[in-house]
Amino acid sequence: MALDVLGSLVFKDELAGNSPTAYRILAPVANPATLDALLDLASAVARRKKGEVIALHVVSQLERASPEEVRRSAEGRRTLLEEVVSARRERSVPVHTMT
Repeated sequence: MALDVLGSLVFKDELAGNSPTAYRILAPVANPATLDALLDLASAVARRKKGEVIALHVVSQLERASPEEVRRSAEGRRTLLEEVVSARRERSVPVHTMT
């Protein structure tokens, strides 16, 4: 499912339309400082179970934030998540993102 904020795509579900594997690990990623370690752990478990990892980032809107501020923040976090995940896509465990 995608959500359009101020005319631009910010939220993305890579799993839309894909058939699921038997084993999935949902890794809630919020803190950039722990992102690598969390995805390494999730990937190790998924590899052992012949599964896949879904890196989930939840974006919340603060009451005082404008829709434009929320969009910019979400885009920045999405870019960081994509950069970290793209390095893992060459490994033996599928890693998908969902924001």
